[in-house]
Amino acid sequence: MDRVERQRIMFPNKSRKYLLACLREYGNDFANKLSNVFKVAVGLGDIVIKKRGFKHEKHLFILVDADIANKHFIEWLTYIKEHEAYQDDYFYGNVNKGSYHMFVIKFPEEYYDAFETFKFGEYSKMFKKADIDKFFSMHTEYKKVLVKDEGYKLTFVGILKDLFGVQIRPDEISGELDLPPTEESEIFNTHLK
Repeated sequence: MDRVERQRIMFPNKSRKYLLACLREYGNDFANKLSNVFKVAVGLGDIVIKKRGFKHEKHLFILVDADIANKHFIEWLTYIKEHEAYQDDYFYGNVNKGSYHMFVIKFPEEYYDAFETFKFGEYSKMFKKADIDKFFSMHTEYKKVLVKDEGYKLTFVGILKDLFGVQIRPDEISGELDLPPTEESEIFNTHLK
């Protein structure tokens, strides 16, 4: 996530796919206000903050573009600072020229185990079926990974072929149906390590 640039789509990483939905646990008002801001990326940390001595180990870092839907951004900023999930916020990147703002949000305690399991790429062990149905009903592809859907193996084989040029059969796959998260894709500013 070192090169998060001005874009109109959210940076596609595993935190966005498998963890962001858990914030809906904070209620509909929270979820609605968060959905109204333009999220650029979601991650598990930021090297800049870590180097300054701050530890946020059970948090999501949500990078927002304040220029897109500015009215909603201001509503979110006002709302989140009073919310129990709020931990911190700061300007991200060039303060004078940029419009990115980072929010550090506490991950819901009831899903701490899922958060830790995620780090190992054990997606099928993250949630109970009821939680998958609750958080991922609109995201069938993510849901298929989380339940290790047999039919999704064919899709995953295609992904592996495109990424690595390997030829394997779907019946040869016994592990997870997505690649594990990497520090480079889940942590902001890893180039500053």
